[in-house]
Amino acid sequence: MPRATMAQIPFRHLIQKLWVCRKGLVKSLSLMWVYVALKQVKMVPNLIDPAHLLFPTLQHAITIDIISVGSKNRPHYLESQLKTWVTHSSIRSFIGITEMDDYDQTCAEITQAEQDARIASCRSSNPSLSAAIQELANNHYSHTEGEKSSSFSVRDDPGWHCAQRRFGQSFKTFMNTTRRLKNSLPDYLVMVDDDTYFNVDLFQEHVAAIDPNEPRILSGCMFEANPLIGIPFEFPYGGFGVVYTKETIKQMNTPIKCNNIDETTSSLRHASFVRSACGVIEQNQIGELEFFRDGMSVVDLISAYSAQVENLCLHSDWIIGYMAKYYLSLVPPRRVFWNNSKAVTLHPIRTWPFQCGNNTQAEPCSATKSMFCHSQTPQDLEAMTAENQLLYPEHYKYGKNRNKDTYNNIGSITSAISIEKSNEYATNLAPKGPNVSKGTNIQHDPEYFWQTATQWLIDKSNEYATDLAQRGPDEAKDWVEKLRNDTILSDGANIQHEPEYYWKAASQWLTPRQVLPSFIENDELAGIFHQLRNGKIIKASSAKGGSQTKLLLDIEGGQQVIFKPQRNQEFKEGWDQHHAEIASFHVSRLLDMRQAPISVGRRIDVVNEIMPVATPEFLDTFTTYENKTKNCFYGTCNYCDPAKGISPICPFADGTVEGVMILILPKKFLDGSKVIVSRFTTLFPIVAWTNEDKDRMEKMKSKDYCDAIVKSEVPIQPRLLDIIETSIFDFLVQNTRRFTYEFIDQDDRGGIMLKDHGKSFGLASQENDKMGLLTPLIQCCILRKTTYEYFQWLSRMDGTFSDAVLRLTSVDIATPPAIEGEAKEDYTAVLRDGDLVGLDRRMSIILDAMKACIDERGSEEVLVESPLF
Repeated sequence: MPRATMAQIPFRHLIQKLWVCRKGLVKSLSLMWVYVALKQVKMVPNLIDPAHLLFPTLQHAITIDIISVGSKNRPHYLESQLKTWVTHSSIRSFIGITEMDDYDQTCAEITQAEQDARIASCRSSNPSLSAAIQELANNHYSHTEGEKSSSFSVRDDPGWHCAQRRFGQSFKTFMNTTRRLKNSLPDYLVMVDDDTYFNVDLFQEHVAAIDPNEPRILSGCMFEANPLIGIPFEFPYGGFGVVYTKETIKQMNTPIKCNNIDETTSSLRHASFVRSACGVIEQNQIGELEFFRDGMSVVDLISAYSAQVENLCLHSDWIIGYMAKYYLSLVPPRRVFWNNSKAVTLHPIRTWPFQCGNNTQAEPCSATKSMFCHSQTPQDLEAMTAENQLLYPEHYKYGKNRNKDTYNNIGSITSAISIEKSNEYATNLAPKGPNVSKGTNIQHDPEYFWQTATQWLIDKSNEYATDLAQRGPDEAKDWVEKLRNDTILSDGANIQHEPEYYWKAASQWLTPRQVLPSFIENDELAGIFHQLRNGKIIKASSAKGGSQTKLLLDIEGGQQVIFKPQRNQEFKEGWDQHHAEIASFHVSRLLDMRQAPISVGRRIDVVNEIMPVATPEFLDTFTTYENKTKNCFYGTCNYCDPAKGISPICPFADGTVEGVMILILPKKFLDGSKVIVSRFTTLFPIVAWTNEDKDRMEKMKSKDYCDAIVKSEVPIQPRLLDIIETSIFDFLVQNTRRFTYEFIDQDDRGGIMLKDHGKSFGLASQENDKMGLLTPLIQCCILRKTTYEYFQWLSRMDGTFSDAVLRLTSVDIATPPAIEGEAKEDYTAVLRDGDLVGLDRRMSIILDAMKACIDERGSEEVLVESPLF
């Protein structure tokens, strides 16, 4: 919208503009008068520009990032904020937080009786709380504003209580997103609820004279301290917004090294902050000492405490107030004659109950006069934003449309919610019979509910495909770096949690269609890599079955992994290759196929790490090989027998064996998986094309076989599309041994697990590609639109596909086993040079096959709109 001129602005709008700006004008004129007076007595430096006092809006534009705490039960609230006031040009990023970000996603799955017991426990004696904090909990825990003015009611629903744990995780998600996007810190970080309206223009006027490089926390609506009623410190009313300046964010993320404060800091001010924080930790007023690890920041500590303490007896607003009063070194608010606030720590924009609140004596919320409004519906947000747009049309770059320059994560939230809801519809509604709820009957079959629940996910997938089509090669390169950075700890970061934290994180990533997400926060994947490489082995046994030696290891923290060791003899075709599992995992991430289990290379000391914890049955398989190499072992696989001519696994000269650690999926997923057996053929290694019926085997050779038979037998969405994409993956890594397809859960829409890739990247595949692996794509000529656009995007990447794979695998210590005429020491990467050349050749073949399908049948027939996750 073009900037309006004075002649174009109606008189009433001009008056309205002057009225909105009245406080800023009076304040600026007052400051200008003070400036002139002080200038006369030479008490202000020449560096101050008087224009900045009279016209503060002429200063540099501020940057604002938003965190909005919402719920997966009403994602349209977050989307409404994104489409309304978040379109303001000063807002740089918007992050929505829901139950899916919780440390314990099952937090709310308790009975009402259990919830009542939690509340009663918090209101009684709690030895982890100081006397003042305990009095706060006794008097006010689980209280929220009532329907009457200044009254309170009891909030006893489990979901609300679980949301109180979300503050720390919200901040950590914000910091990780900022690092991933390589953004600088914003001038201001604003935290709101998903039903909050925010007038950015009024906020900009309010902070015009504030320096974001000074530590302050602003509260949209503040509760004052009142020891007489058990409130020991002031705290914000979170729904009305909490604002953190840039310097506050820095302070909250400063490492606290109580063991050596001098190493932590580079200035006296920071040293004072760290000493003070260490003293507060030692006082342990809320029980946080148990969760502190040296080097944590305030954000790390608060996040760990609020997420993991057994019974959190503090509201999230109280945690902010506690942190502000005791941990942070903030610039205190100034007392002014026109505001009788008693604030000493927070900077109140308004004070409860006379100036703000949902049901108080405060003035009703106004789109143009209120900086923050709480408890607003999406319709309210739309109407209020539209009213403010009339005053500042140039501030809303895209009007009511979504601000395309603003980073947000709402697409991933709604996608995850859609998957959850669609599986709930498909698997839970039908078995319940006609009476789903009292007085309500099911009018449609489960397929109707699946289609309804996933329609907007399909819309998101189409947006994603369109976005991919417009991305350039530089973004692809950045994507590769982002994937790689996920697997290594951030600069200067240490492992912040016990092993259990990382194993739980991995289990929480699982959905019926993915093993891990595309975006990974909080160094969690890096932490899992670290634990797999270095975690203490508690128990070692031999995994039975299969044709190769595998170990089942119990790792500290209660996690089991499969360890596939490398044979250090000269490699023979047909042996499992540990490095192929690692390379296949990274290729799956690069292709955004998220069904491969996490696989990491490790060297294990046989004598010191395995033998002391080995089971007797496993120890019985140890031997001395060829009368010279000690501590070799066979294991208990189908062919692990010296009588069958197979050699044992022997350590290197340094006493270690090299192999791959593969994270095992939780038992609930393995028990629920559906397995379809497929007898392998070099022509069609896929269940729809393999059958004991010889007549059918002949039909498979026909070019029309897929159109004539397969498409009528196998549901296209998502099953056939999944199978075709799996065949593309198998062709790329040359996995010719997928005898079965295992789906992540029992529902027919569960994703196919990409596992058992030990025979991929065989020596023969370096020169001779198994073209039969690609037949499903060539014959069916259908593909997800998003998958096609993704491959096209990768093809535009600077450098080759193998360059990207080489970059991703460079974080691993594994190298291939030696082949004839070469030594293991000759290899410096996970894949051999011939494997890398083969990857580029096969990627070109895949792209040509896709193009040939589109040329023959047209994109409308070939490219299917179907969500992948």
